Amino acid sequence: MLDYFAGFTLGKYINVKHEKAYSVYKFLHGKAKKYEGKDLVYWIRMLECAVDEAGIKGTDLKLISVKALESKIKQARGESVSNLDKESLEHPITYRVLAKHCLNQDEPLSMDDFISFWLDNLVFVTVTSRQNFILKDFQKNFKFGDCWKKMYKRAGIVLVDDVDLRNNDTRMEYGLKPIQRGRKKGIK
Repeated sequence: MLDYFAGFTLGKYINVKHEKAYSVYKFLHGKAKKYEGKDLVYWIRMLECAVDEAGIKGTDLKLISVKALESKIKQARGESVSNLDKESLEHPITYRVLAKHCLNQDEPLSMDDFISFWLDNLVFVTVTSRQNFILKDFQKNFKFGDCWKKMYKRAGIVLVDDVDLRNNDTRMEYGLKPIQRGRKKGIK
């Protein structure tokens, strides 16, 4: 997937919270091998929480669904949009899938590999809340190594590059009025 850290070690980028998440992973890796089913879910959830607490939230791929882009443009025009059609950040590969994959390794990952794994695979895109809800059914059966873009395609979600509607040139492309910057005339 993303390979931001190819060719160098993460040593100087790892903080204390990352070290704590890794120590939880090392502890859980040995324990989780003994469990299956509902008991394994407990250990997976503990790793999910440790990674989240470490501040690893994901990498923004700057992709947006066509429906979310339409909603974004409507909102920029001042039109109302239902809560289900508003923008929502979505992790195609969930924390749970990634945690389970880490715990299922025969040998525990090194700290660099552990942090790189999360930074490379925990990504997010922008969809509508309605689409986010639809994706939950597709994510239940997702296995690590599957292409998450195919999952989106099966769900009928088309992703495009996100646009910055704070840029007046981009606003003009979408038929929006430019943003007025600076002081308004008559105000001192």
